[in-house]
Amino acid sequence: MPSKQTFLDRFKSIFAASEKPQQFMQGNQYDVVNRWSQTDQWNYANNRSGNSNDDRQTREKIVAASRFEFSNNSYCRGILLKMAQETIGTGCRLEIMPKSPSARANKAAKQLEQIWEEWSHETNFTEKLQMGIVEEIVGGEVFHQFRQNRALKTVPVDFVSYEGIQFQSNMIQKAFSIYRSTPIVDGLKLDEQGNVVAFYKLRKNPGEDGYIGIDDTVTIPSDIMVHMFRQDRPTQYRGVGQLAPCIELFGKLRRFTEATIETAENAASILGTIETAFQPDVCTPGSDSPINIPFGSGNLMTLPDGWKYNAYKPEQPTTGYGDYKAEILHEIISCILMPWNVASADSSDFNFASGQLDHRIFHRYILFMRKRQEERFINRFFRFWLEIATFVPGVIPSGLGAFEHKWYWPGKEPIDPGKMANAAKILKEAGLLNETKYWQEQGISAKDAIDQQIRLEAYKQIRTEEIYSELNVVKKEPQNNSEESQNDENVSQAQG
Repeated sequence: MPSKQTFLDRFKSIFAASEKPQQFMQGNQYDVVNRWSQTDQWNYANNRSGNSNDDRQTREKIVAASRFEFSNNSYCRGILLKMAQETIGTGCRLEIMPKSPSARANKAAKQLEQIWEEWSHETNFTEKLQMGIVEEIVGGEVFHQFRQNRALKTVPVDFVSYEGIQFQSNMIQKAFSIYRSTPIVDGLKLDEQGNVVAFYKLRKNPGEDGYIGIDDTVTIPSDIMVHMFRQDRPTQYRGVGQLAPCIELFGKLRRFTEATIETAENAASILGTIETAFQPDVCTPGSDSPINIPFGSGNLMTLPDGWKYNAYKPEQPTTGYGDYKAEILHEIISCILMPWNVASADSSDFNFASGQLDHRIFHRYILFMRKRQEERFINRFFRFWLEIATFVPGVIPSGLGAFEHKWYWPGKEPIDPGKMANAAKILKEAGLLNETKYWQEQGISAKDAIDQQIRLEAYKQIRTEEIYSELNVVKKEPQNNSEESQNDENVSQAQG
């Protein structure tokens, strides 16, 4: 007869059963969380804010590595210069559009456009824009400060660009920012809403010779400063080098090339090997001295008895050398959305359709970069330029009045001009062609294009009359419709 189970015995049995491992263990829905401890590739993952993660030391290391690759890696330099050329090209052209159009206002608008173009040439405006694109990618950020420049002959104003390393907060500014509710950002002064109201700039670049480490800063208001950087996180106020994901790949690309060349050179320096048919225990180098026989640019050498010579066969570079470099370059250009044939300067594997598809995303990215330049920098500087220009006699033409402005960038060159022209012709005949948009895509104002066509037709007529007059040729006037119809009737009667 079984013994009676007490309450304590039943409690122990229930508790012991609960400690047994269950057949199904509850886990997270995401495998990355379940396997977090099974790999070491996320050891440095963190949840720090954008400002804390992108501190000064981190930014400076990434910038130093990026500048090194830009200076020593031809692929890196070529890719970035191509990006600047694709984005800026020959520069943006200004169009002034009077709100109350008239002959006088249109003439004044053309005069102001010409003054801006002359100022652009005088200050190398396009070259500075290209430099800013490269610096923003390599350095992660670039600072443009508006200033007066009385040495200029047109409008005494321009801008000067600075590297990000020159914008830092000194110890007093850092200590004061601790007691504020806004984020602590190196080199930036924020208001209570997190807006940048001023910048702290060192009087001298820390990388220049003679810098002794004194945090002597000047405060520059945000009204005359433009901070260009790519913001990847909501809490990010400073830019990080955009080459950070591919800096190591650039280094591997250089090392692989150097290793391949070194191996090939070492292999080329080995002319061959010598072997003997004797056994090792009886192998002797022979007593006779070898004789060198001149042959071509080298020498032939006699060998001791029993020895023979085998030419060395170098196996470098390997057949996978080009494929490896291509794969590395594909990874590198992925972070800047550049097509393969642009980065590699090789379109041998492309046809018309594949070229169009690969360039479509890149072209949209270029359009975005241009729009970003306009909204964040060029329009702001143009307003500053106009404020100074109003105080310079003769710069703002009389009769212009209120106006709007627009920027025109270099158009995209067609891969097949014939197909593009034929498509535009078909759309125009069908009444579906937006001529304004069409000319804008070519980098030309629709108004200028139409004016140019009218001027060309008028010039043709004037020049035709001048040439006929010089040659004493009487121009035959075309017959009117009544005469033509009468002639046709007479011809038909004669034939009948």
